[in-house]
Amino acid sequence: MDRSGYRLLRVRGQGAFGQVWEAQASDGQLVALKLVALKSTIRNPATVVTELRNTQKVSLLRHPNLVQIEKVWCEEGQLYVVMELADASLQDVIEICFAEFGVGLPADLVCMYLEQVASALDFLNLRRAKFGGVRAGLQHCDVKPGNMLLFGETVKLCDYGLASLTSSPVVRSYRCGTPAFSAPEIFQGWLSDWTDQYSLAVSYCYLRSGRFPFTGPVPSDFAANYQRPSLDLEMLDAREKPAITRGMAPVPQDRWSSCGEMMRQISQKLGPRQDARSERRIDGLRHPCASKPLVRIVKKGLPGSYSARISDISRWGVGVAVEQSFDVGTEFLLLFPLTSANQKRILSARVAWTSMQTEGGWLLGCRLTFPISQAEIDSLSQQPKSKKND
Repeated sequence: MDRSGYRLLRVRGQGAFGQVWEAQASDGQLVALKLVALKSTIRNPATVVTELRNTQKVSLLRHPNLVQIEKVWCEEGQLYVVMELADASLQDVIEICFAEFGVGLPADLVCMYLEQVASALDFLNLRRAKFGGVRAGLQHCDVKPGNMLLFGETVKLCDYGLASLTSSPVVRSYRCGTPAFSAPEIFQGWLSDWTDQYSLAVSYCYLRSGRFPFTGPVPSDFAANYQRPSLDLEMLDAREKPAITRGMAPVPQDRWSSCGEMMRQISQKLGPRQDARSERRIDGLRHPCASKPLVRIVKKGLPGSYSARISDISRWGVGVAVEQSFDVGTEFLLLFPLTSANQKRILSARVAWTSMQTEGGWLLGCRLTFPISQAEIDSLSQQPKSKKND
C-alpha cells in the first residue's frame, strides 16, 4: 500500500491517535511514517493542528538524542510525519524482557539509556530558542518508554505532538500526556520546568521493574481531584532510591535542577562505566566455559528469542555458540544464568565477529556494554563436577 510516495511495509506502533509504519521512500530508504486521521472520532481536530505546530517547532531543533523529523504535512484528511527509523522502543525492550525472562532491566543499562533521554529533555527545557519572537523552553509532556527509541546503543526521544512552550517556571496548561507517567501538577492544570523530570523518574522505575512506583493503582484519565498515592520504590536498591525520590517530589521546585542532574546522581552511586565499544578482548583474559551454560538471546527490534551456549567469557566479552549467524554490529540482550543463589542477569551486547564452526552452527564474539564481575565469570566458567567412583 502506498501513501503519498511512501510504500507502507508493516505497522511498528499503534496508539489512540494513529499508527506508526515502517515505510520505504521512493529512493529505497526505510523510514518511520506516522499517520494521524484529522477527522478522528476520538480526537479533536484542533488538537491535531496543535500537534502539527508542535512537531514543526521541534523539527527545527537539532540534538543527537532527538529523533530527526524529515517531513511534516497534511493531505486528504491525514497528518503525515516522516522520521528516521528506529530498531525498537524501550517499551518493546521491557516487554520482551518480561515475556522472556520475567525480570526488568539492570540499573546500569537503564541508567545508560536514560542519561541520553535526560540530555535531550534538558536541551528542550532550557529557554535557548525563540518561538514567535519569544525565548522559551519546551516541556515534552509525554515522557515514557514508548517514546524512547533505540538506534543501536543510542536512545532518542520522539513524539513531540504534546510539547508545550514555557516562558516561566510554572505556567497554566491543559491536561495532556499519559496519566500513569504524568507529574501531579499536570492533573491540576499546571506545567512546570520540572514536569518532564517527574515522568523520567517514573520511566526509570518502570524499566527497572515493569511496574509503576506507587502503592495504589495508576490513573487512566486526568481527573482534577486525583491525588498521587505514596511512593513504592521497592524495585530499586539503596543507591537509586534517593535520586528518584527527589525526582518525584510532589512540589516541582523540590526536584533536581535538571533531568541530567538526577541521572548523574544515580550514575555516581552505581560507579564508573567504561565504553565497551573500544574494549579489545585479550586471549589471556578469556575464561573457557567447559560446561557450555545455556543463555537466551533477544535481538533488539525483533520478536522472540534464541537459545545459545557460552563458549568463553571475559569481563567485557562473551563467545556464544548459536545455530544461525547474525551480522556484525547486531545488538543483543543476553540472559546469563548465574548459578549462585539462582540469580539471573540481563546484559546488553554487540556482535563483534562471527565464525562458522566445523561441527555446524556459528560462534559469535560479542562485546558487552557493561563489564561483568569476577564472581560472575567464575560462576559461568566453573568446571562441571565429576562423579566420584564407588
